Amino acid sequence: MRTTFPWPFGDSSAHFDEDDNYVVVADAEVDGGLIRWELVQASDGALRSLAAHVPASASESVARSVVDAAIRSAFAETTQTFVQRRVYAYIGPALASPSYWLSPDLCVSRVLDDDEGSLYLINAERLVALDMRVEAVDASHAGHLANLRAHRISALLSLALGVGLYTIPHAQVWVLHRTDGDSESLRLNRGAHLPGPPADFPKKSKDYQPALSESWPIYGFMGGELIALPRKWRSLLRAIEADTAIGNAVDSAARLVQLSRVARVHSRTMALAYMVAAIESIPKRLGTGASFSDFAREHSPAGEVSDHYLDALYGRFRSGHFHAGSDPLSRPQRPADISDREAAELNELGFSGMMFLTGVLRNWLDRVVAEQSN
Repeated sequence: MRTTFPWPFGDSSAHFDEDDNYVVVADAEVDGGLIRWELVQASDGALRSLAAHVPASASESVARSVVDAAIRSAFAETTQTFVQRRVYAYIGPALASPSYWLSPDLCVSRVLDDDEGSLYLINAERLVALDMRVEAVDASHAGHLANLRAHRISALLSLALGVGLYTIPHAQVWVLHRTDGDSESLRLNRGAHLPGPPADFPKKSKDYQPALSESWPIYGFMGGELIALPRKWRSLLRAIEADTAIGNAVDSAARLVQLSRVARVHSRTMALAYMVAAIESIPKRLGTGASFSDFAREHSPAGEVSDHYLDALYGRFRSGHFHAGSDPLSRPQRPADISDREAAELNELGFSGMMFLTGVLRNWLDRVVAEQSN
């Protein structure tokens, strides 16, 4: 989508290219002819390139004045602060604190879960709002930067909270509506009516003390509990910022963990396959050359682990699902009065596999934080 762009010499246009760069193209009428220039700005605000096509009749001093004015306009006069909100959903316990400040300009808050009764509902869909402050040249640019940031943060939050954050799809779904002992099937729009972002970015109160957990999340939840960010969250963020390779590995694993946790309600095989992929992605991103089995053994939460067990996780679930369409954890079981030993063994392997891989991930995150602190 192209938008107009403030420019001291006349009209221009701006758009995002396929690499998420912000591209500005403008024609400038100056003495000696028409100058066409193109400014390419990365999503993080860095200037990638600036090219000016100057007619032979224009002098160098005129061309340079146009370029200088373009830089001043793009990076000084037109940059402003925008407050953006992105809403995500997940199924699981509510946040233990109303809000968590992830950084001075980024806050995640629970929404529509204000009363005591809704906080402790089991298997409930929850909504969280990511409010952020971004510096951008216009509203379109601000929206794009907010989308990029929310995309990354939603994965990191999924990793840290033990849930799978997702955007609510636009769809009409069937719901069962009960009133006065009667029930009625209704097809309704999925979603929630939420207020937009605050006009001014909220300030953290002086008595802000959020509930924090002492460890990374385990697999699964107990009824009647709330979830909280781990106390080690900020240390992990510092490690990500300090080491690009660590940051890439955490981001990749977090994205796959997010997919695993979202997929869990649809297919346990898919969820397990993505967890294996998440663990496998870490040494690949770090460039250590370690295999999935090597990395899993190194960070095993259960001591020695057999080749047979790791081969089953990698081959039967990860490779079997992605490459052969296998879905062993979703196949129908035999009637309850007939022993189905194979199904029972598969279910046990599926559950223990998720527990084991979650433990591998927890141990690696602990090591990342410990090494960052040293």
